[in-house]
Amino acid sequence: MTLDPNTSTGDSGPVQATPTGHRPARIRLLPETRLGFWAVRFLIAFAVFFLTLCALVAAGQRGVWLVSLVIPLGLSGALAGGTATIAVVRRGERSVLVFLPLIVGFVVVFFAVGELIGHD
Repeated sequence: MTLDPNTSTGDSGPVQATPTGHRPARIRLLPETRLGFWAVRFLIAFAVFFLTLCALVAAGQRGVWLVSLVIPLGLSGALAGGTATIAVVRRGERSVLVFLPLIVGFVVVFFAVGELIGHD
């Protein structure tokens, strides 16, 4: 006995195909998930700390107190990359503004690991 989707023996009607594939990834400018928005916020904080640090160094400021800007700079960059990674991998975020924190986070972690390994 073969099953024909166009005939039915009950009162449920013919069998119809249901979509089982993934929806196509749409690339947008703004993020759609909460994690994506947090990644962009951390990226903005990173940019503010970076520009502030650059302006102070260019103005001739020196001293140990500049470390108070370097620590939040690295932390915000690493958090931006981490939240962007989770947003892209787990939540399927595909916005342009979430891929920027991924790049920043990679660079921050790359430099942090380089500093931990040491110099010759």
